[in-house]
Amino acid sequence: MTRVTFAGLMALVALAPLPFASNRPWSWSLLSLLVGMLLVMWAVEAMRERNMIAVSWRRIWPLVVMFAAVVGWIILQMVSWTPTAWHHPASAAAAALGEPLGGSITIDREMTLTALMRLLAYAGVFWLGLQFGRADKRARKVLWVLAWVGGIYGIYGLICPSSYKLEQVAA
Repeated sequence: MTRVTFAGLMALVALAPLPFASNRPWSWSLLSLLVGMLLVMWAVEAMRERNMIAVSWRRIWPLVVMFAAVVGWIILQMVSWTPTAWHHPASAAAAALGEPLGGSITIDREMTLTALMRLLAYAGVFWLGLQFGRADKRARKVLWVLAWVGGIYGIYGLICPSSYKLEQVAA
């Protein structure tokens, strides 16, 4: 099962740039879902075999604390129970127009939640990479996969005709 999780992580990292660099809602949502599935698979495996945990969170606790602070700040921006003085000015304007937004620091809670989802997906890739990358054999595989995939994407970029024309920039 460890091989499946590791292979899934490598495939995910290799294929994530394909759909517009995962820069569309459907692709970053799919990326987040797949990272979440890989994290669950790894956690189930780690519960059965404790030696799978190559780096304990206790060894990187300063990073965990700082990351938790960032996640906490993002969540704080979305909640409505913060002081009214902190709320985005558009909340008061919308209330004056009869369309209450529900006050919060952020103007768009949905986009803030989406950004949090993406951040957590990247953190999941980091965590899995940290765990799997501690073994020399796997770290070497990661290096080769990234080198080959980067080379393939580079060659594709050189030979693929671009649909973006310089004339469009001048206009």
